Amino acid sequence: MFPWKAFNRILYRTYYRGRNLPVFSRSGRWTRAFAARTGPPREEGEILVLSWGRLGDTILSLSFLTGLERIFPGKRITWAGRRETAFLLQGRVHEFLPFSPGEWMTSPAFRERFLRSVWRRWEILAGDLHLFFGGLFYFHALIEALPAERKFLYQGYAPPPDLAPWRPFPGGSVLVPPRPKDFSRKGDPEELHVLRDQARYLRALAGEPEGGEARLPREEKPFPPIGEEGDFQGELPAEPFLLVQAGSNSPRRRYPPERWRALFSAFPSETFLLLGTAGEGAALGPPLPGNVRDLRGKTSLEDCARLMRKARAFVGLDSGLVHLAAHLGTPVLCVAQSSNLGFFVPYPGDYRGGVMKVLSHPDFRECSGCMMVCSRESLWKNYRKGLPCLRSVPAEGVIQGLRELLQEG
Repeated sequence: MFPWKAFNRILYRTYYRGRNLPVFSRSGRWTRAFAARTGPPREEGEILVLSWGRLGDTILSLSFLTGLERIFPGKRITWAGRRETAFLLQGRVHEFLPFSPGEWMTSPAFRERFLRSVWRRWEILAGDLHLFFGGLFYFHALIEALPAERKFLYQGYAPPPDLAPWRPFPGGSVLVPPRPKDFSRKGDPEELHVLRDQARYLRALAGEPEGGEARLPREEKPFPPIGEEGDFQGELPAEPFLLVQAGSNSPRRRYPPERWRALFSAFPSETFLLLGTAGEGAALGPPLPGNVRDLRGKTSLEDCARLMRKARAFVGLDSGLVHLAAHLGTPVLCVAQSSNLGFFVPYPGDYRGGVMKVLSHPDFRECSGCMMVCSRESLWKNYRKGLPCLRSVPAEGVIQGLRELLQEG
């Protein structure tokens, strides 16, 4: 058998370095030029969180925010994160500073606005759990330049062999080492889930010694009341409906279109609404089956939340919308790749995350932890067709999973 794992690891690391070196170089040059032109910060802030997480990552980070509020009671928390996640933090942070990687690289005006907004003397600066996965290349020089009494960065939650080795951790920061994991416990969220790393990170921020149970802070605050006010800007079907996200922003998370069509055909009396960005799952059609309405590219995230609060169930891939639906109380069926099973879905038992049934192919459970550095075929095939562990999940399993979910609901 061809050693795809070793081959793909070389490809991944080469690509990762080639993509991020220019980002690292330009971001450093722009930030240092701003610092030289502006001078030392005059304003003061209390806690700054630099977040790299996308929608699902930020939903999971709400318990991290709860932990910060308990460790530093009364402190004002400023959250700098991706623009699309702002609605999740409403009412939870003192200030939200929107960041866009694309605009950072292409718009001098955006860079100037963002740097001015964050240019303060901070008591505590903490990168979120996901900053190590790419954000360091954007924020390395900024973290070094910002005055802060204490700076914390987490070194990563993925298995070290599958991490690209070159990461520019800024000087002057406390690097919190990864939580030791037993990676032989394949797919086990109690051992592998990123929320366990989050709990370890909070212990380090609190100055607690290593060891002990990596338990999550109990989430006493309700999930943000998104989707409770206002109406979806469009005509809804009169009968109850089901929501489906058939695509993903990652080409490797691609589920065969004929299996989605089989799902729609198996429930002819149900109405399915397709969510996602324009072009996601484009291979589905048109034309689409008569019981499917296409809302891809026509809904904001707030619209999606409003629809989720009214839907009978949500079916989707391991994506941000799956986490959003679960947290809003919508019964969820997640069709998951095995590559990071246990790291994001399913949730550990002590986490309030809603009702989520996770379906994966049992023959690929041993692949949990590969982080999409595949041992079975080439990376370019993964990008062209999707991961084999996801492509192999049969339509019959998804159909049966949805039937059970609807019966339980």
